[in-house]
Amino acid sequence: MFQEWRNQTLPQLLAYGAETWPDRIAVSSATEKISYQDLFGRVQRTRLTLKDLGVKRGDHIAYLMTSSPCWIEVLFAVADLGAVLVPLNLTWTAEEVVQGLALTDSDFLLVSGQYKGEQLSSRIPALLNKLAESGGRLKNTLVADHNTVIALDAAGAGCSAAEDSNVSPRPDDVVMMILTSGSTSFPKPALHTHESILCGAAHYADGLEVTVEDVFLHMMPNYHVGSIATALLTLMRGARLELLEFFEPAETLRRIEESAATLIWGFDTHFLMMRDDPGYQPAMLSSLQRTMVAANPATFEQIRAMGIQHIGSLYGSTEYMGSQTFFPFRDRADVKRMRSSNGRATSGEIRIALPAGGWASAGEMGEICVRGPALFKGYYKLPKESSECMDAEGFFHSGDLGFLDSDGYLYYRGRIKEMVKSGGENVSALEVETFLLSEVPGVKRAMICGTPHPKWGEAVTALLELAPGVSYSEKDIQDACRGKLAGYKIPKRVVLVPHEEWPITPTGKLNRRALAERIAQRYQLNSDV
Repeated sequence: MFQEWRNQTLPQLLAYGAETWPDRIAVSSATEKISYQDLFGRVQRTRLTLKDLGVKRGDHIAYLMTSSPCWIEVLFAVADLGAVLVPLNLTWTAEEVVQGLALTDSDFLLVSGQYKGEQLSSRIPALLNKLAESGGRLKNTLVADHNTVIALDAAGAGCSAAEDSNVSPRPDDVVMMILTSGSTSFPKPALHTHESILCGAAHYADGLEVTVEDVFLHMMPNYHVGSIATALLTLMRGARLELLEFFEPAETLRRIEESAATLIWGFDTHFLMMRDDPGYQPAMLSSLQRTMVAANPATFEQIRAMGIQHIGSLYGSTEYMGSQTFFPFRDRADVKRMRSSNGRATSGEIRIALPAGGWASAGEMGEICVRGPALFKGYYKLPKESSECMDAEGFFHSGDLGFLDSDGYLYYRGRIKEMVKSGGENVSALEVETFLLSEVPGVKRAMICGTPHPKWGEAVTALLELAPGVSYSEKDIQDACRGKLAGYKIPKRVVLVPHEEWPITPTGKLNRRALAERIAQRYQLNSDV
């Protein structure tokens, strides 16, 4: 239970693993396997190296790293020094990285690994040039490779070895600034402590019923809050963390089969990409028993057809370590709720705020709010934004729409900002998307957005990808909705989007904003359509 990790720190987790399961495999990759005892020793060596390179308590250490054993070592070593980790998005441009460094007041940049054929260290010259142009500077840039860390004197700013601190990290010390997804603006740095991170990870470990016999296949980018949580939940239970540097369907299938992975986390997109890989065979996934899946009801049956019996749907955000609700393994017999809900509250308390004020009753739609031990401590140097999202009772207001049923299961219905306001009515994009995907044969992918309309203000617009050989007109789609959706929810416009034109982020999410802006611009220019 998550209570076991109250008042604990990341170094304590590492030491506990080394003492309890010294000879078991803690971390493995395509090239190495590391026991819990050896991981502890490697972290201590990395800690000393970083200290010698000037890293000290309170420093902000940004990283651009692939998901390798080196990443795990750096994570624990920085935490043990009392410094703060700042994961950066591997897909960012040099300008965006520099913006992230400035936003978080990063002192060091640590780079390691190869990402899709590119040595990440090759980005350093361009990054330093951009940093100099912006007037920023780092104490140093560090490159980690083959169990060593070397320093590059960044912009002439070398630094001497830091004095070793005799103060151990405290549970309430900030240890990470995790940048939000930035779907509506540049990401905000969410401050997390040792305790909030461990509580967020521990409730997933409990919901998945993780044991020492498990192998967790880790295929997601390590700048994502879920990647950090899944790495730690594995290590706090003595299981084995099997690391992939990045997701690629064929390689992921191969490694699942080779490692006999029992646990996995990903978006529904990842499962369907594996299914569509030419080399896919159902037997390749036969070892998988329990999952964490960011999915929606429309893809549920497709994933079940792959032999996945526990589809652990979840709802989370960076501000609560990605862990507000989860559909636990023990509830798997309730297939109806597994298909339609996002699980139930874990370590925290979920409430629904009504637009007019007050808390909703079961079944009433409103804003999803959460409080509990995995909650962040605010956004770094953003006091206005931090106060605006919190209420007097300590609840974080997510900006997401949903409702709770009478047993406390959550049903997420999309971002409030993604509600389409058409003719004075509010339309949930997710509700219409789910209907199209589950009730209209041959609709492979769907997104609902609002586009400018002279009469309705916004027109409910359906963006669809159809299966090969399937053909629908706009009227066909509208007719399929009549009598099943309220009239104001029926798409007034239908746009067919080819497979290659759907923008997908590295974490497997649809980049809704980019696609909506592209389509809205079309109708802005032709508002009489």
